[in-house]
Order: sequence, then structure tokens, then C-alpha cells
Amino acid sequence: MTPATRVPSLLALTLVVTLARPAAAALAPAARARMVASSRVGSEVVARLEAAGSVRVMVAFALPLRGRRADAVAEARAGILAGLPAGSFTVRRVFRAVEAVAGDASPAAILALLDRGGVVRIDVDAPGSANLTQALPIMHITDVKARGFTGAGVTAAVIDSGVDVSHPDLADSIVDQRCFCSGGSGCCPGGGTTGTSAADDNGHGTNVTGIITGNGGVAPAGGPRAPPSSPSRCSTRTSSSAAPRTSSRRSTTSSRATPR
Repeated sequence: MTPATRVPSLLALTLVVTLARPAAAALAPAARARMVASSRVGSEVVARLEAAGSVRVMVAFALPLRGRRADAVAEARAGILAGLPAGSFTVRRVFRAVEAVAGDASPAAILALLDRGGVVRIDVDAPGSANLTQALPIMHITDVKARGFTGAGVTAAVIDSGVDVSHPDLADSIVDQRCFCSGGSGCCPGGGTTGTSAADDNGHGTNVTGIITGNGGVAPAGGPRAPPSSPSRCSTRTSSSAAPRTSSRRSTTSSRATPR
């Protein structure tokens, strides 16, 4: 066979092989009907399962009316996850005090979860979004500034997950930082239970600190010349046999704001 005839033959073979691949299996009609009829599965969950065969969901469950909340959450979560078909649900996030668990679920996992009476709702675990255009008028920030409340010289302490000290909106506003860890061991930066770094491993503390002293204009008088602020964070870290270790930290950030 000459090169001139070999190329068309290879192209034809590739086309035949590609066409012969089976299409991705759609959500079975019976499974879809059961999910819809349950009124506990969000419509977007069903739509994504039909399109991709797997979806990241947030599963909300009921709590027994007894014992400490953290213990009740852990017990209920374990019961919800126990016995799910192997490989049908991958835990992505658990919560210490919230009766919910996030994970990647297949149709088999959703159907099995519906068999558990404690499951209240299954929805897509959608990311959040910021709506500053709406938030500023709702909080009347312009009215506050017009009345002369600038926040100049005020020191604020933020107890949260830490702070990104290298963030360009915050780097000039950090005076000091501390970490205090409880409920586990070694969850401060560097592996200790206390430390002089409140580095944020979650993002929430950085967001809150930014509202107070960032250069974006939400707080009355944040600005590029604001004096440093002081964060210290307290950390709690829990572990679950069903999921990787998660941590939530409470950091204290002190900041003084100067008018722009």
C-alpha cells in the first residue's frame, strides 16, 4: 500500500471506531420518576445526572432531639452514609454543627439516600457569589458615610478562620496575629496548637477582614493608607472516618481605618 492510499484508510478506520463508541447512559426513567416524585431531590440534581451521570450535592438531614449538637450531627451523618453502594458517593465536606454533608453522587447514591427517612433534601452544592451592587444600598453604606461615620481610629478584632496577610487590600492593615487551636492537635500553621501566624486556610476570615479594613469601600473608611490591623486566629479541627480532615479557624483581626 502506498502512502497515498494508507492515509484515507486510517482516517476511515478512525471514523468507524469513533462512531462505534456507546453513548453515555442517560438517567433511567424509573430512577428519574422516583427522584421527582420524592419532592426531596432538586430539579437541577436530576438534570445534571441526566447530562453527566454524577453531580456534587448537599444532603440535608434531620437530627435526633437528644445529646450535644456536634455529637448528634456526627451520629446522624454516619447513619445517612452507612451502606451506600460502593463508589456511589464521595464525601467532599462534613460539618461539625450543621446537619448536612456535601459530596459527589451517582444516581445509585441518590436513590439509596431516598431510602433513608432522615434525609430531608438533596440539592446541587452550588458555589456562592458576591453581590456588592445590591449589598451596599441594602446596608445604607453611603448614608453612613454621609453622616460622618468614617471609622477613623477604630480598632476591630475579627475572630474567624484567619487572614491572608499578603492580600493587596489587607497587607497594610495587619498589626499582629495569633493562632489558638482546640478540639484537635497541631492545626495552627506549622503544626502547633498555638502560633504567631493566623494564615487563612478557609477564606472566610479574609473576607470579613476585608469588609472592615479593605480598600474596596464596603466599610465606612477602609483605604490604602489605613494603619495595620492585628489578627489572631483560634482553630478547631475535627476528623471523620468518612472524609478528609477539615478545619475551621476563628481569627482575631484588629484594624484601624483612616478616611480616604
